[in-house]
Amino acid sequence: MKLSFTTLACPSWDLDTIVRQAVHCGYDGVDFRGLQGTMNVFELPAFTSEWNKTARLLLTAQLQISCFSSSVQLISREKLEQHLEEVRAYAALCERFQTKKWHPEIQEPEVALPQYVSYMNKLKTQIS
Repeated sequence: MKLSFTTLACPSWDLDTIVRQAVHCGYDGVDFRGLQGTMNVFELPAFTSEWNKTARLLLTAQLQISCFSSSVQLISREKLEQHLEEVRAYAALCERFQTKKWHPEIQEPEVALPQYVSYMNKLKTQIS
C-alpha cells in the first residue's frame, strides 16, 4: 500500500462514499477512525455482523485498510480497563480485515497483546 487517508477527515461520509472517493482520488487504502459519527468502528455492523460485505466492497475497489485508529490513552488510571477492551476490539478487527496491528518493532499480535496487557496492569499497579 502506498497512500491512504483517514475517515477522521470525512466524518459524515457513509462507507460507499468513502470507497468511491478513495478510488476516485487514487488512494490505495483507508485508515478508519470513525464512520458516520461513530468513532469506535468496532461497534458498527459494517465491521461486526456485516464485515464480510465491507471486506468484499474494499477488495472489489482494490483498497486495503491501512489501519484502525483509536482514542486509546495510556495515562488514565480510571479508564484503563475500558482502553484495554478497546485495544482488544481493534486487534480483533485487524485480524478480521488482515490489517497490521502493531508497530514493526513490536512482536507478533499473539505475543504483543498479552505483553501490552501485562505492561498496562503493571502501570495500573504503579499508579495506584
